[in-house]
Amino acid sequence: MVRKIPSRVPAVLFVLFFLGFAVTLLAFVDLHWTHWAFARPVHSKRDSSADRTRLERLRQSILNVRVAQCGQSGELVGTAFVVKPGFVATAAHVLGNRENCNGAVRLIDYEGREHQATVEAVSPAEDLALLGIPGTALPPLLFANANNYESPNEIVKLVTIGYPLEREGASSPDSAAISGEGTLSRFDREHNVFVTSGLNLNAGNSGGPVFVRHNWTVLGIARSKLPNTVGDGICFVASIRAFRHGQYSAIPQATRLPRPGPSGCRARLRSRRTARRHRRRRNGQANERSRAKNRRRLPRAHRSHQQR
Repeated sequence: MVRKIPSRVPAVLFVLFFLGFAVTLLAFVDLHWTHWAFARPVHSKRDSSADRTRLERLRQSILNVRVAQCGQSGELVGTAFVVKPGFVATAAHVLGNRENCNGAVRLIDYEGREHQATVEAVSPAEDLALLGIPGTALPPLLFANANNYESPNEIVKLVTIGYPLEREGASSPDSAAISGEGTLSRFDREHNVFVTSGLNLNAGNSGGPVFVRHNWTVLGIARSKLPNTVGDGICFVASIRAFRHGQYSAIPQATRLPRPGPSGCRARLRSRRTARRHRRRRNGQANERSRAKNRRRLPRAHRSHQQR
């Protein structure tokens, strides 16, 4: 008597064969989607830990600015960051009107230590300022090449770190806060500023560094923001180009503030182009005087020959 095979057995064998074939294929073939599915959580954990370590280092170079107001209670508050050892950059409007009120400037670092700062140079037209904090060893931030981002060919994500809304608890004097991400819209050559969209700037962020998100280099300095009634998250960032070499003489239209002393006058900082022009003029005058002196030393016959 022949035994009949149940009808479900072929279906079960087919399913087992298909599952075995699929497992073998996944084991020996490096499919792109399997690599993405299994490897992405590991990379995200590594990236998050690396970002935390990097943010801790960045905060060491970002300081809280507090400027005393003459005849008024309270202080002007903003953000600054180290451009080279002993010097920090910020926005000029954070310092207030220095001509009418020369209030003391204090800087608070990530450990809560206070530093008395001196105002080295101010450019109201560019809204840039440089402060000096001698005797400190805070590390400077890395700068981006701003020229590469004036005509971007891809979406550039931006983020800023600073001290916004301290009274509301968004930050504290010794703990800088990270803003939400924004994107780079365009570069305004007339005003030398980057226009951003979605960057979350609030009171206290002024003067802080604006980073390119993918490499954490400083693209510019947080400057101002349009009211939300006009545009949501439209912000203006001054280019870091003036501080790229960490020299306050590179600030356009900068003025070195007077030092206590007998002169007491303001000296106009010369740009590099102006300095080169003055050097060429002095060298030309020196060469002309040298030629005139040589002509006087020559005998009369040689002078008449040269004149002919």
